[in-house]
Amino acid sequence: MAINGPPTISLLHGNGLGERPHRQFNDLADVCGDPHQDVGDMNMRNVVTSPQATYTAGQIITVTVQMNTNHGGWIGVRLCPSARSNLVQSCFDAHTLVNADTGYQRWWIMSGVWNEKTFYTTRWRLPAGVSCDGGCVLQMHYRTANSCVDSCAAAECGPNYAARNNLISKGSNLDMCGSSARARTEIFRDCADIRITGMQYTVKSGDYCYAIAQANGVSVDNILALNPTVNSGCTNLRIGQALCLPGKPGGGPAACTKPYIVKSGDYCYIIAQANGVSVANILAWNPAVNVGCTNLRVGQLLCLANTSG
Repeated sequence: MAINGPPTISLLHGNGLGERPHRQFNDLADVCGDPHQDVGDMNMRNVVTSPQATYTAGQIITVTVQMNTNHGGWIGVRLCPSARSNLVQSCFDAHTLVNADTGYQRWWIMSGVWNEKTFYTTRWRLPAGVSCDGGCVLQMHYRTANSCVDSCAAAECGPNYAARNNLISKGSNLDMCGSSARARTEIFRDCADIRITGMQYTVKSGDYCYAIAQANGVSVDNILALNPTVNSGCTNLRIGQALCLPGKPGGGPAACTKPYIVKSGDYCYIIAQANGVSVANILAWNPAVNVGCTNLRVGQLLCLANTSG
């Protein structure tokens, strides 16, 4: 896996689990992978390195995955902001990133050749309310589709995977993963140490919300949601005023506490009214949703509340 630069950790660290009865160890891959298959848990969760990259909260980052043996399926990226060793999967699962191009938490492999080495460059949005100045861990999670296919809607994964066909291997009518004891897939994981800083902005002469938002890669709705003293027209800014931009300096991790799955006919105002939040909240907590809220997809996961407030 590479993050905005040269590779830092090879995908060879990923240990798999699948329909291979000759395996000596029939266990899941460790949270950060194992050196190779069939070695069991090698505790790579305790390998700590210097941060490989520094980002700001809410930033879109680039993650490149080297697939040594392409089996199709999907890739996800997760974050554990509260620990750098003795890592547990639940920490990563609580902070699953959204792909910046698709708006989904799973990026499905739509190109490549079966069993050939392939590089995939993907873009992911870091959570707006999470910072870890002391460092945290980014996880790549890859689930193949060589023996079964995870359940998905065609809007997310395309018609082939939705019909349980592997677009890469050309396998058809595969089992749905989890539908039986044999319907198991291989899992590969990899990790990299990163740092995420919070953002604070001091208002200068001539500033207004749109200019601040454009200069800092955030939206006006982000600014309004995180700074309740700023009025809706953004006309009461004061020179020297400190604004909080996505990612509070020194703030703890913000996990989604109220997930919502988009249904047919949904749009932001209806979702906001039904759940006691504002449209500005939805946009601030879900950076993949555009300002007009026109890119919602059925089955898309939204966060309607998190621990940042």
